Amino acid sequence: MKMGRLVNPIMAVVKGGAILGVCAIGATTFVPDSLLTPGERTAALASLAAGPRPFTGLYLGISQDGAAWLVRLDSSPQLALLYDPLESIALCEVKVDSSDHIWFRSAETDGSTIRFAGLLSRDGFTGMVSRLSVRTGAATDSFPLAFHKVRARFLAGMPDPISGVYVNLRGTPSGDIYGRKLVLIDAVDGLVALDIVYEGTPGVPRAALKAERAGHMVNFLWSVDTTQVIEHPASDTAIIRGKTLEFRSGQMLVRGETRSFHSYKMVKKLTLQEAFRRTRRADCP
Repeated sequence: MKMGRLVNPIMAVVKGGAILGVCAIGATTFVPDSLLTPGERTAALASLAAGPRPFTGLYLGISQDGAAWLVRLDSSPQLALLYDPLESIALCEVKVDSSDHIWFRSAETDGSTIRFAGLLSRDGFTGMVSRLSVRTGAATDSFPLAFHKVRARFLAGMPDPISGVYVNLRGTPSGDIYGRKLVLIDAVDGLVALDIVYEGTPGVPRAALKAERAGHMVNFLWSVDTTQVIEHPASDTAIIRGKTLEFRSGQMLVRGETRSFHSYKMVKKLTLQEAFRRTRRADCP
């Protein structure tokens, strides 16, 4: 079983609906029976007869290869999605039944659809993510993934001036983009940060090992991918100044060499609500 990424963007799943980018939408019944045993299939079909359950929220899953999947689920079909650095992916079918089974299917992306089948847990849901070819219907990738709820302040109607998408990017005449994008989520129980490195195109979103705020200071701890051309310190410190994150200069050890990093700024370009709205709903059949 291959444990690689399914798409470059980060993906998120939320109860009630789904988008490939980071939101989930309410949908019609979808049962990926190819992922269930005969006994599980019978129980699932019986529980579906009881009708759908409301399921909402923002959820984050980290795959074994370190990719971050951010999903938003909502009772409104217009809010379910999977987060993507370029444009979130709509979740066209999301279903939660009376036996705590959950399923969702994304809109088509790169000739495939992303499907999830699993069970609700205490603070999220756990199951299998599969990528299926639209042309053949065959699974090209499959792996287990556990999603945990992110209790975002903005979803609770609380003041939230920090959360958003921060960027430090530059383009080239050929259309390539280089730099860094940071998705920052201010949750009730702490900060969640996703880092996307652009090396011509966006890389896989990766979650910070730790993100802590003290006043106007934010400290990050990252798992550094030394295969990337663009690197950043394993430990970052930023100062919040309005809609700007000002990162301090620093040093880190890379392949036995000490490298210096200059200070730089990242500007908030989108709120999370704006980022989640960048989803093509027309892609859902």
